[in-house]
Amino acid sequence: LFAHGDMVERVQPGDRVTVTGIYRAVPARVNPRMRNVNSVYRTSIDVLHFRKTDQNRLHQIDDGTHLTDERVCMIMNLAKRTDIVNCLINAVAPSIYGHEDIKRGILCLLFGGANKEDKTGNKVKLRSEINILLCGDPGTSKSQLLQ
Repeated sequence: LFAHGDMVERVQPGDRVTVTGIYRAVPARVNPRMRNVNSVYRTSIDVLHFRKTDQNRLHQIDDGTHLTDERVCMIMNLAKRTDIVNCLINAVAPSIYGHEDIKRGILCLLFGGANKEDKTGNKVKLRSEINILLCGDPGTSKSQLLQ
């Protein structure tokens, strides 16, 4: 999907949308310097309009799955722990020693953010999802941490 102009950031990751646009199929070239093309096509859609099909976010939709009472009790006991953040940090890539700050950032990415509201209760159009850029020297487990 390619969004241009005022269509950019109209929707957030996880929103369910219906897209109206121009479907394009471009033949893939074997070599950019040659005129030969494959029978394989690269497809894309130039977005003309987004329509949200459901106001709920993808992870907020009730899909009919329910937690058992035992599972709820276990989660509540886990939430009461004072060292819950450290437990979660140790659960992220347990085979990699150290890198607690990086693991904490990955946890923030996994949990995501919350929609913001102003003083009157109106939703503010800010992107609440967290992105992460992980840079570093070769051999410092960057790819393994993000798997």
